Amino acid sequence: MIDDPTKDEILRLAEDYLGENGYLTPPNITLKSGLAEELELDSLDSVGLLTYIEDTLGFTVPAEEARGIRTLQDIYNCYKEYA
Repeated sequence: MIDDPTKDEILRLAEDYLGENGYLTPPNITLKSGLAEELELDSLDSVGLLTYIEDTLGFTVPAEEARGIRTLQDIYNCYKEYA
């Protein structure tokens, strides 16, 4: 488990997830990158990405909060709130 991930760590984990699951990582991935728009993830893959980051960093986002996640920034904000 990582003690205090930076925004760069969230980006790296997203890139790892995308690569491991056969997605092409956009060249300019940022925290503002939309899961559906820029990363081209469907709803199941968005949940998979969130779960991968949660498991790696050791936190859990409540289901009602998870439904509103649209960007990597949202995931980072949830980490800061729920870790």
